[in-house]
Order: sequence, then C-alpha cells, then structure tokens
Amino acid sequence: MSEVPASPIVLNRLHLLYHLSHMEEPTTPKLAEAMGCNQRKIYRLLKLAEAEFGVRYVFLRTTLARKGSPIIRVDDWGIINRKALTQAGFLST
Repeated sequence: MSEVPASPIVLNRLHLLYHLSHMEEPTTPKLAEAMGCNQRKIYRLLKLAEAEFGVRYVFLRTTLARKGSPIIRVDDWGIINRKALTQAGFLST
C-alpha cells in the first residue's frame, strides 16, 4: 500500500498550528519569524485553518494601546488532535 504525500498547503497550516501549540506567547510577528514568512501569510493561514480544520482562536491584548500584536490562543482545536500535533517532530523545521 502506498502512502499519498501530504499537500504542502496542508502542511503549512499544520506547521502554524504546531508553532501555536509550542510557543509560550505566540503573536503574529513571532509566528512569522518562526515560519520564515510575513505576517499577512500568518493571518491567511489562521483563517484557512479555521475554515478547514474548525480551529477557533482567541486574540488577547496585553496592553490597552492599539499598537502591539495580540497573543493568539487556540480556544478549540477542531478536528486536530493536539497531542499528536505536539509530538509531530517533522513540523518543527
């Protein structure tokens, strides 16, 4: 039985969720730096993971000022098994 390789598009979304599960206080700049992309792509991946996997987020402001990026917390992992995701070492790179 042959395995079908995972789509790079799906792997990008899983890679983002992997970083969300491992970072202490994930923000869009931190996620962009970890993934080597821009913040616009992070927001796009968040939206796509929400639509495709049913993941729900909470954005927490750390200050009252408008400046600064909110901390992103996953409120509901949807169809994603968080335990399996956190153990997926291939997503860490």
